[in-house]
Amino acid sequence: MKKTILTMLIIATAMLSKAQQEFAPIGAEWYYNKQSQVPFDAHGYTKYVVQKDTTIKGIKYKKVLVDEVLYNGKQKSYEYRLIQIEGQKVYSFDRDTQTKQLVFDFSLNTGDTLKIDCEKGVNCDSITPIIIDSVSELKIGGKTLKVQHLSYKEKFNGKDEFNEKKYTITEQIGTNEMFVIPPACSYESSMVNISLRCYINNDLHYKSDWFKSKQQDCDILINETSVQEMQTNFNINVFPNPSNSDITFQFEYSQLSKLKIINQNGKLMQTFDIQEQSEFILPVNNYNSGIYFYQITNNKGQTEFGKFVVE
Repeated sequence: MKKTILTMLIIATAMLSKAQQEFAPIGAEWYYNKQSQVPFDAHGYTKYVVQKDTTIKGIKYKKVLVDEVLYNGKQKSYEYRLIQIEGQKVYSFDRDTQTKQLVFDFSLNTGDTLKIDCEKGVNCDSITPIIIDSVSELKIGGKTLKVQHLSYKEKFNGKDEFNEKKYTITEQIGTNEMFVIPPACSYESSMVNISLRCYINNDLHYKSDWFKSKQQDCDILINETSVQEMQTNFNINVFPNPSNSDITFQFEYSQLSKLKIINQNGKLMQTFDIQEQSEFILPVNNYNSGIYFYQITNNKGQTEFGKFVVE
């Protein structure tokens, strides 16, 4: 009898653990950054919400509502999206072609290949297979989530070298770049910030490094006014900007403590101790081309943000 009860408890615990790791439960929300290409910092967001489970021709899908809010508050609602979940695999369903595309496979480990087709953009010649370079863990609110670190290479017309792309897929949360969409071979996309801001469901709240450190709401609209409100006055001079070798940070304010570099996907790349320094030189020759953000903290815990471009 005791053995039977113990077995039942083990099965119940396993089922509970599996349920806790479910991808896209009803009510789950994702906030992805939506940058507008204007001559100043202009960021809104795209919000995805799992509305309900639905069945089409005997197949079960998740119905996801999509709303976009631009930096100036203008809103636009899109038609819903459908995703299908089979075990640890997640598919995006195209209602026009009635086909599904594998996007995530949470069962994969280091050295495995994510066998999906990337969308080819303008002037894109070819894309190499997507490889799981490594696997790590992310601990949030008592949960331990599996994180896959992936990479692939793309080649464009007129270029002799492949451009390497990296991104992550986190169990239960998804990708750090776009919601349930296969990577696209697009040169322009590297210059626009479309990274994950937040993921929220009943038992899991995740914020990217930038939003967590700045204690900003997931639905904040960033424009000229909000940037001025967020910034302090550290009198920082950053040059040359853009650069492809070294970037110099000059500080007039003497009570600074930390310099953090954050990529356009919201991932913390490096942290430097800048106490009692009036100048700091950051080598960027090994950085991929694109936009990067810096966060500087003073001894009182106040922060200032800015950005630089690597060519």
